[in-house]
Amino acid sequence: MSFKFNFHIDDKEDIKEDKDISEFDIESKIDELPSKYLEFNVNNKDIILKLENENVNFNQNKSLKKLIKPFKNNENSGDNNNDNNYENLLNKTDLIPGVYEGGFKLWECAIDVINYLIEDNIDLKNKKVLEIGCGHGLPGIFCLLHGSVVTFQDYNQEVIFNLTQPNLIINNSNNDNNNKENSKFISGDWKFVDELLNNEKFDLILTSDTLYNIGSFKKLHNLISNHLETNGKCYLASKTYYFGVGGGIRKFEELANVLNILSIKTVRDIKDGFSNVREVVEITKK
Repeated sequence: MSFKFNFHIDDKEDIKEDKDISEFDIESKIDELPSKYLEFNVNNKDIILKLENENVNFNQNKSLKKLIKPFKNNENSGDNNNDNNYENLLNKTDLIPGVYEGGFKLWECAIDVINYLIEDNIDLKNKKVLEIGCGHGLPGIFCLLHGSVVTFQDYNQEVIFNLTQPNLIINNSNNDNNNKENSKFISGDWKFVDELLNNEKFDLILTSDTLYNIGSFKKLHNLISNHLETNGKCYLASKTYYFGVGGGIRKFEELANVLNILSIKTVRDIKDGFSNVREVVEITKK
């Protein structure tokens, strides 16, 4: 089966066939979820504000709230087998490609990327932001609260309806209009998200713990390179290596070096002794 990469590249030569990216050509045998925009549902705001939540603390005494357990939103729990589908996802502890991509878990790299935004005093005012693989959505919510317009993306729409949107509500409960006007939500596989976004560009792209599956690297690279503004920046937080699955930042750098479209540099090393070494990298267009 041949692959068509659909890179939208300005002022660059076409990717040459003799460049070896065969390692990343892992043919998918799973159904890739179509991508679509999702409405922001605030109908259950009063219920959501009563749900148990907890603070997630960051550097410089900053914090955000997150639900302890995802909200069960029966209105939007999915298009088919709604209740069973949602309950099954809630009970997943492992990533299942094509079914569940870990959105209900708060991954530690999401905290790392927020800490970097704080420490480096990144200007978020009036910026267009895309958070890829948002899950809880805390990095995107942090940006929205600091003046950005944010598009939140997750593979599973159940995650967006039952976790991302409720987390936005509890962190900005007195400003419904701001939440609606400055946020969009997209579900589905990155290949189709790339198509859905068409020619839309973002000043800032954020993504965390999304490098565990080599088979998705080209789709992620494509999504970033096609939708990052010419002078925009992507901050990607990840483990340096995901042992046992072959992913990690070094492996993603190998692909980027071959395709020669994006530049990657490490801006933070996190060695806290509690997990594998993690990094925040800054990605820009060459």
